[in-house]
Amino acid sequence: ADIEDLFTVKDYLWLYTRTLSTLDEADLPQTPEPILRRISKVRGDFDHAGPAHVLTQNLEEFFAQVDAQTLDRFEELFTKLPV
Repeated sequence: ADIEDLFTVKDYLWLYTRTLSTLDEADLPQTPEPILRRISKVRGDFDHAGPAHVLTQNLEEFFAQVDAQTLDRFEELFTKLPV
């Protein structure tokens, strides 16, 4: 699994679209595969650092629209990490 899998498809595409080009969930293969694999099947390989930079540069805007499921997934991960 990749860190990108913690984001809902909508949230990851929000980052991807602001980095590379517009892509809708309907454009992706409707499979249970990880988001990166689904995007790569449609658009080919891409630099994953771009969406990460968009997130750090647009935190307020991202968190204004983020899905609760994305937040829940990250919270669950961090509660499982040893202190």
